[in-house]
Amino acid sequence: MKVQQTQPKNIYGKSNKLATYFSQKPYLQSKLTYTNDILLDEEGNAVMMEWEKIIMKAQAKTICKNGGTVLNIGFGMGYIDTYIQENKPDLHVIIEPHPDVWAKMTSDGWLDKPNVICMFGKWQDFFDQLYQAGIKFDGLYYDTWDEEQEPFNDIVHNFIKPSGVFTFFNNHRFENLQMVPVNVDALSVNFDIKFETFDLGEVPQQHKDGRNYWDPKLTTYHNPIMSLKNNKDA
Repeated sequence: MKVQQTQPKNIYGKSNKLATYFSQKPYLQSKLTYTNDILLDEEGNAVMMEWEKIIMKAQAKTICKNGGTVLNIGFGMGYIDTYIQENKPDLHVIIEPHPDVWAKMTSDGWLDKPNVICMFGKWQDFFDQLYQAGIKFDGLYYDTWDEEQEPFNDIVHNFIKPSGVFTFFNNHRFENLQMVPVNVDALSVNFDIKFETFDLGEVPQQHKDGRNYWDPKLTTYHNPIMSLKNNKDA
């Protein structure tokens, strides 16, 4: 699969919501540091931490259950990609936009793995070309930073095979929710949604100012397992 970087064109509908998608420039231009199993931003706040491994292991299993070709959007610490490799897919595609993360991927040898294709850029840079080429995946995972998910929810069904599986880092934010309503509303149009739940154990504070990306009081994770309704071809 040969893919060149390109800008989105015509797959996003007449409203072209991606014309106004949340800008990632501040994050992509910021300095990230890898230290002691934590990915830190330039303010010393955590972007990703080791406690997330239990989530990544479960979600790698979810997207690899059919084998075949899988796509991960957002490398981070590389936890989910390491677990994806343990599940031995035929082809493993990674999209990552941050230059510091890309440097880490390069130094750790991800660009040299025989069944891995690494694509440097935002998913928005590639998805029109994937769509035009008719490329779909047996499993797809989404976990980005500093970005609204709604535009992705609106188009992801176009990239899942009829028997494929989609999941994402599900920050449901409140104990009585399995998923935030905006994601349920958008994804339930095209997907049947089931949940696997498991205990996270102790979740540490992530940001010095207390503005954590995950509420430490939430110790149950709801892993969304989504398949196309009626196994329809999107």
